[in-house]
Amino acid sequence: MFNHGISDAQTYELRKILLAYFDAELRKELEKVQNEKQYTQDDYDRMLTDDNFFK
Repeated sequence: MFNHGISDAQTYELRKILLAYFDAELRKELEKVQNEKQYTQDDYDRMLTDDNFFK
């Protein structure tokens, strides 16, 4: 795809578009998981400090 003589600026713009797309997809998935798991701020704090949270 990138061997068609496009400029560095065009490559950069395409990469930004792809990054924005995958960022949006990841955010949708994260929201879905958050809604399913019903995590609270306390849960997130424990995830960061309690090694046994997921066990």
